[in-house]
Amino acid sequence: MFHKSAATKLIDMISRVKERGKMPYWILDDQYKILVEYWGTEKAKERSKKASKSRMSDRNGLGPHKHRAGSRSYAKVADLLKEKTGDASYIDVLRETHKKPDGSFVDERAKQISEGFEKNVADLFEDEIPPTEELTHDKKNELYLKIVEATNGRVFGLGALLSEFSVKGGVSAIFENHVENEAAFKQKLEELYQENLEIKERLNKLEGLEKMLELLCPRLSSTGVNN
Repeated sequence: MFHKSAATKLIDMISRVKERGKMPYWILDDQYKILVEYWGTEKAKERSKKASKSRMSDRNGLGPHKHRAGSRSYAKVADLLKEKTGDASYIDVLRETHKKPDGSFVDERAKQISEGFEKNVADLFEDEIPPTEELTHDKKNELYLKIVEATNGRVFGLGALLSEFSVKGGVSAIFENHVENEAAFKQKLEELYQENLEIKERLNKLEGLEKMLELLCPRLSSTGVNN
């Protein structure tokens, strides 16, 4: 599961490199040149065009997706939120990344999810949970997943916090893919980097790189920053 999270993070990082048009310190010069050449192909441009159109669609009248996470991953937001408040449930992460300081939402769908969550909580306390009890972290997450359905293995408002979904008894079962230890993440990223260097030695043509990208990261040339 970690490698799936790292791959998602790496895709986002490379997408930002493409947007900024500047070579970062962690990419070798010859690798960056190959990436630039790949992004200039008609195939890559067409994928990017389709992805951009999808991101800017009105989502059934809700408008394009907006958030306030910036360059931070949702996993990082969850870490900071947990340090600050002691909890980082899915609804907390959604509100942290989609609400302005004045409490208003920057995204209409996020607002609808938040309102739906509050309604479900009210119904739950009325029917099941005594008023003296608090809603647990796991229960909050369960309610969130009942409201927000997964699309292509991803759940709106959570980024790469969730990596896999299965359906059992009509309720989504999730496997959390959260990197608790920042040092461990960096170590794994370094391992991936070294693996990338080894692969690079076997790639001397653009065609070879393109095949690798299609096999490992088919969305590399078109993925946006967040979902």
